[in-house]
Amino acid sequence: MRGLIRISMSVVCLSATALLAADSAAPAPAAQPETKPVEESCPVSFAATADLYSAYVWRGQILSEKAVLQPGAVVSYDTGDFGKLSAGVWGNMDLDNPRSGGTASKSTLSEADYFASWSKDIGSFSVEGGYTYYDFSDAPGLNVDEFYGKLAYNNDFVTPYMKHYWAVTETESMYYTFGLTRSFEVMEKLTAGFDAVIGIGSPEYVRYYFPGATDAALTDATAKIFASYALTDNLSIGATLAVSGLLDGSVVDAADDYYPYQNAQSAFVWGGINLAAAF
Repeated sequence: MRGLIRISMSVVCLSATALLAADSAAPAPAAQPETKPVEESCPVSFAATADLYSAYVWRGQILSEKAVLQPGAVVSYDTGDFGKLSAGVWGNMDLDNPRSGGTASKSTLSEADYFASWSKDIGSFSVEGGYTYYDFSDAPGLNVDEFYGKLAYNNDFVTPYMKHYWAVTETESMYYTFGLTRSFEVMEKLTAGFDAVIGIGSPEYVRYYFPGATDAALTDATAKIFASYALTDNLSIGATLAVSGLLDGSVVDAADDYYPYQNAQSAFVWGGINLAAAF
């Protein structure tokens, strides 16, 4: 989803127990052994994030060069053999000045994204599909409906993945990402990892987001490193450091004119703190 790697929180469900009753009518030479509870996992989980970043960077575009708060929440239902269903919301709040030309104040969300998805592991592969509605409170004319699909190959070394985004309103465009990611346990309670991704935009995508550019292009790249430390079973804190940039020359020139914070920067370093809690 947008924004950086987010370290999520899931609510731990209480196990349901059932006692195995002994048949009191049957004679027994000795006392019946103590029965054990049968545990049942809860299929419903809840996750939430609160990320504080030095800037808002999306697909290589610097949408805000000031500090932002990006909260999110998602509820999921694991159907078992039929995969997992999820729905949630994610937002961005500019903590300093609102975006140039916008009307939203710094105390309100400048953007709220509503999403739903389905995911399932099939052997070594993970498949996922979903829908996102991007709601920009300070620029309602830019609201977008977008579908996406994802395929990842899971292994012990590094996980390659690809995603296909299809916007069906406003842009009617395609955007593709190809990436590599890995996370691992450094020590007890401490995990770390990295994510590197490049993006490719269709001609319609490039013309919409970078007015003046016309052709399909290798638009952007982002590389991140991240870490998370579990303070308790239900609370963790982490950090992310990233570098993002636009790649194609025509895209860079168009972004210079269109995005007030881009300023022909070939690479932009940003990062922040990630909080996660479970209730």
